[in-house]
Amino acid sequence: MLEKAQYVCEKCEKEFNSERECGDHEKNCQVIHRFLCDKCGKTIEYCLDIESDNFNTYWNSEECHRIDLGRPGYGSGLDGCEVNFNLCDDCLIELINSFTIEGREKVINSGSNQYLSSEDWIRLQKGEMSDEEMEENHMYSPRQNKAYEERFPICNRVEIIVYEDSSSGSRCPYGAFGDKIGGTKDSGGDNNCFECKSFKVRELGQEIPMVNDDHKRNK
Repeated sequence: MLEKAQYVCEKCEKEFNSERECGDHEKNCQVIHRFLCDKCGKTIEYCLDIESDNFNTYWNSEECHRIDLGRPGYGSGLDGCEVNFNLCDDCLIELINSFTIEGREKVINSGSNQYLSSEDWIRLQKGEMSDEEMEENHMYSPRQNKAYEERFPICNRVEIIVYEDSSSGSRCPYGAFGDKIGGTKDSGGDNNCFECKSFKVRELGQEIPMVNDDHKRNK
């Protein structure tokens, strides 16, 4: 706690007349921050208290980027300006995607996401990497994704799984997953259907079986 003329909450700076009152308030204080993107105008709310009732907004803070490039000097078109602004995650990604392929590689293929050499990452983006090379680098190859998109929706091993929270999804015993109706919509791909020896087309009119997740775990 910060002590001035009165006791002040360190989170929201609300003032109290007693230390006890301030302390009780501070234990449960949940400050909601509001971030405004200077490019698209989107407002993002977040709370930095990971244990608060606003836990979901904690993750929103990762979508807020405060860019501070300082003050350019003589010779710049922004000479003397304070170049600092806010970008949401979507606008930052849009900016980076406007870079040259070499510029994108410096950002996207870096840090904990660096799993390819610069040359191989650029070849991948240009579509010059073979299926075999992609699979060796633990990526879903076009032939694997093609088999998944063609086989999973019609395979008789697929089941609809209903979870405890009433949500649902589909999967097969060999590790392939799909959407709640047994399709592949919005999927990032899969490698389990390629060359699967257990693939068999469902009979005409055969419905996809539905099972509870508890039942699957107890098998």
